[in-house]
Parts: sequence; structure tokens; C-alpha cells
Amino acid sequence: QDKAESYYMRRFPTERVFDEENIFRDLPVEIRKELSLELYHDIVEKCPLFASCDYTTRKEICSLLVSVYKAPAMIITKENEVPDGLYIVRHGDVDIFQKATYLFSAGPGDIFGENAILGLSTDGKRSRKAIASKNTELCFLSSDSIRHLILDFPSFDLVWRHHLTLHIAKLDAVAFTTGEVT
Repeated sequence: QDKAESYYMRRFPTERVFDEENIFRDLPVEIRKELSLELYHDIVEKCPLFASCDYTTRKEICSLLVSVYKAPAMIITKENEVPDGLYIVRHGDVDIFQKATYLFSAGPGDIFGENAILGLSTDGKRSRKAIASKNTELCFLSSDSIRHLILDFPSFDLVWRHHLTLHIAKLDAVAFTTGEVT
């Protein structure tokens, strides 16, 4: 913990690291949502999956996000693990690998870890490994939160289905060009 505090004091000398959960816990729900909106509106507006949702849904998404910080070379997700949610890169970069082969680098606004949640893996487990390539801030959205958004927010359900359709079309196009079956 001391190393982490020291790092952030050097990296962000004018800002303070704080424990959101402890601060937010005692606040009324509406105030928590307003503060979350202030903290996370930038990433929600940058992320294509969330940006086209209505204001009420974006506000709810902000209230469900959790900040996660990773140092370079830290593993974020592993192949063959059961997914607990998805990640959005807020600052930094994350390298994505499949079976030790580098696929791409996810940057600010990019989502990763969603494939198994979308049902795009044959066994319901993650098919890729994600590693922070530099100091990285992520926003985490749990599987339970995604379920809540799909069931209770029609705007999110519509956008989620559209995202899924585009993802499947992209996979089909790759399969068609390579001759692989999806």
C-alpha cells in the first residue's frame, strides 16, 4: 500500500487518491449517483457502448463503475477464467493476447473482457489475456451490473444488442475472409 501511495503522489502530485467506496457508502443514493456521474461521465461519453444510451442510463452506468489501477505488466484478465465483468480503459494501455499471441492494444475508451459475457465464447470463459502495458486506470463493470442494466434500462438493452450484432458481423467477416467457421 505504501508503494502504491508513493507512486500516485509522484505521478499525480496535485491530486489525491481516495477510497471511493468508503466515501460513497454513507451518502444518499441520489447524491452518490450525481458524484459518480461527475467522476465517470468522461469515460462513459468516450465509450461507444455507453455514449449512445440516454442520460438516465448513462447516470446509472456511472454509479455502477468501479475504478481499478494497474501497474505495467500486471495481469488484468486471464484466458479460461470465468468472467466477473468487463473493463473500460480510462487512461493508459492494455495489451490483449490470445494463446500467447499479441492481438492488439486497448486504449482510452476501449472495452475488453466482454466477449464471454456477450456469449461469444464456446465455454463461457475468457478467451483472451489482458496485461497493462503501462500505468493504467480502468473502469470495471460487473456482470451483475450488466445484467441489471439489460433488465432495467431499455436504452442499454438496445445498445447492448446492437453491439452484439456488430461484433458477430465482424466475426463472420473475419471467418469469411479466412475460410474459418464461426
